[in-house]
Amino acid sequence: MLRRVEAGEVLTVTVNGVPVAELVPYGRRHRFVPWEEIEEFLRSRKPDPTFREDLRRLIPDTTDDVRF
Repeated sequence: MLRRVEAGEVLTVTVNGVPVAELVPYGRRHRFVPWEEIEEFLRSRKPDPTFREDLRRLIPDTTDDVRF
């Protein structure tokens, strides 16, 4: 199996037929993700309903008093 992965193949490891891991060649990373893939990823996710409140809690003050 490791020789196959070393040759560039991606293998899925399963337990009782259920995927639990992937064996991929070391150092293999996506260096570029097409915008369409990012857009689809974001569209398929629901907005975090608590995001606005989290921001209000974490940043309770404005930056109006910050001097540049």
